[in-house]
Amino acid sequence: MANHCGTRPPSVAAFALCAVTACGGADIVLPPENTGLEYGGGSFAQQINVNGVARSYIVVVPASAAPAVAAPLLFVYHGNGQPPEDIREQSGLDDIAGPRGYLVVYPLGFNLRWKVLDELDPRNLSDLDFTLEIIERIDQDIDVDRSRIYATGFSNGGQFTHRLGCELPSTFAAIAPVGSTFTIAVRDRCDQSDPIPVTIFLGDRDGQFPWEGSIVGNDGTLSAEENLEYWVTVNGCAAARDTSAIADLDPADGTTVSLYAHAGCSEDADVRMFRVHDGGHTWPGSPLGGGPNAGLQTNDISASAEMVEFFDAHPLR
Repeated sequence: MANHCGTRPPSVAAFALCAVTACGGADIVLPPENTGLEYGGGSFAQQINVNGVARSYIVVVPASAAPAVAAPLLFVYHGNGQPPEDIREQSGLDDIAGPRGYLVVYPLGFNLRWKVLDELDPRNLSDLDFTLEIIERIDQDIDVDRSRIYATGFSNGGQFTHRLGCELPSTFAAIAPVGSTFTIAVRDRCDQSDPIPVTIFLGDRDGQFPWEGSIVGNDGTLSAEENLEYWVTVNGCAAARDTSAIADLDPADGTTVSLYAHAGCSEDADVRMFRVHDGGHTWPGSPLGGGPNAGLQTNDISASAEMVEFFDAHPLR
């Protein structure tokens, strides 16, 4: 039997760690893959091996999915340290995207984190490879509409969503990061020519991703304006911004919302950002609220409802 890096019964995490470190040269033994989706609706826990590492994800198949109609696919990436089950509940996307026919997938990051740069060791833990493999595995059982694959994510998952837009614009039809901006390092390495529609949700009092940007060591995060300008430039949008105030549906929540919209973009790749005034590190409109240290959450919009409407309007061109 292979060395499982310890004396306890091997968990999926232990198997994955052995695959990454080779446990001092021992033979790599990975758990069997567990895949298989069915029409008729339901939630399916899946496990696959990617680059010698056991990876897992949850797929929610809507009851309306049928073999005769290819289904849109929505990836939802959790925040740092946040299990997929939590972002599933926080976003409420099962109940919003599912009735519109979306397959919704909640991947699990290694050590509950997403790699913003693959250059970080270990290199075989490529979340881009993981994402692309998920698409292929799902499409084996449920017909995926390749022109309607989308991504959203919160915090660290939102950072990774920005990266997907940068590196895989021919795979993803549109993206919708929540509570996050680009890291400077990812922005600087992006060599992007294909436009991709983007809608962003960010509070201007987000303590994790400050509106004015931040510097951490040799890296940091873009300001909200720099982040918006990146996508406006890549997508060839008109310089003029349309700013509109969203109705203050819940004055008691202490927030208001403005929408910054850029149209006239190449291939109709519109760019929008919802600015939550006085909003914190939260998912707008979440049924869970933001938590004691997250800051204020707005109830004036539902990020999930807004992004699905945006996705519906933007298939891959």
